Amino acid sequence: MMPAIEVNVAVIGCPGHGKSTFLNALANTRNAFRVGAGGESCTKDVQRQTFNMAVGEGTVNVTLVDTMGFPDPDKSKAAVFYDQVVDAIRQPLHAIVWVVKMEREIHTLVEGYAVLMREFNNAGPPIFIVVNGMETYEDDEERAEMKAEHLNASECFGYNIAKAAGVEVARVFAGAEKADLKGKVKNELGTSLQGSELRPSPSLRTFNDLEMERNRLTSQKDAIENERRRLEEADSKKRQNIADMESACVQAAHYNRPIFNWEIRINATALQDKNLRLIDIAKQELNASAARNQVLMRNADEMAPLASSAEAAFTSLKKALGV
Repeated sequence: MMPAIEVNVAVIGCPGHGKSTFLNALANTRNAFRVGAGGESCTKDVQRQTFNMAVGEGTVNVTLVDTMGFPDPDKSKAAVFYDQVVDAIRQPLHAIVWVVKMEREIHTLVEGYAVLMREFNNAGPPIFIVVNGMETYEDDEERAEMKAEHLNASECFGYNIAKAAGVEVARVFAGAEKADLKGKVKNELGTSLQGSELRPSPSLRTFNDLEMERNRLTSQKDAIENERRRLEEADSKKRQNIADMESACVQAAHYNRPIFNWEIRINATALQDKNLRLIDIAKQELNASAARNQVLMRNADEMAPLASSAEAAFTSLKKALGV
């Protein structure tokens, strides 16, 4: 027998989509992971358990990482749970398994998936979709007649979900009925895990990360805008001062004429020279300010789309989580 292969697999998905049921199927037990009812999120923290899984002639020692379903129905926990899931996925893994329940219509799911799964495209390990089929058959005859069609529909559903959500997946493992999780899906996943590499996902961002990035970029954008306003106010005062000094120079020139005595003319000349020097300094400062304003405008042009993108990413995730 070949030596056992060590693999770490994280399982993610929405509450009530059969995540814990699938984990129990992999562990070949009914109660290793608590199973909830309906849309209830039964997993309240990240759990890790290791099991041996026979694959062909070999054995795979699988460390299964069970994560909280997201978005959690409890709005007070939704962001915290999401962040804990992301933190778990950041750790070195061989694969991420996304469990989705087979639905007749996907339009109600797509918008939420597109936002909730967006960050996982930055994951290092491959993402597999497991479609949890919900079919029931009256007898073996009906199973033999309908199951191939149901499996094909389940596989198409998985790839359609991935495409609509904008998630790159390595493969879809399709189930038509619950028993497929213990058989077909488990065997196919085990085969795919052989030869997989352990990879971390350090670039995944949590809800808190997105909020901090939004705040940082917004603060930088506001700081640039505030400096531009301060420069514009200061430049406006400088221009008014220049206008006042130019007016004073005109008045000084009026008194620097032969009809006035020498003392008045000397004072007028001195005042005129002083104002001309101050005007020259003020104009140099305006030129420097204009150059600085050009830099700020370029920075603002670069910062605006970044801040807008960060705001959109944070706001959309906040809405998708319902917080």
